[in-house]
Amino acid sequence: MSDDPKRRDRLSAALRENLRRRKAQARGRAEAAREGAADAPADGRASDDSGAGAGGAAAAGREE
Repeated sequence: MSDDPKRRDRLSAALRENLRRRKAQARGRAEAAREGAADAPADGRASDDSGAGAGGAAAAGREE
């Protein structure tokens, strides 16, 4: 690899930007987790019906 100063500067800038983006994503995930924990029921179970029923919507349209 050459010691081209422009290349080194571009790499440094790209790495700094990547680090900023990753930190922002981590902050967003941590904030979402805190909000999700505050909204979750006390018994720890989810309140949605996404997995309820045997077969779900696919089985509802099927006749036996």
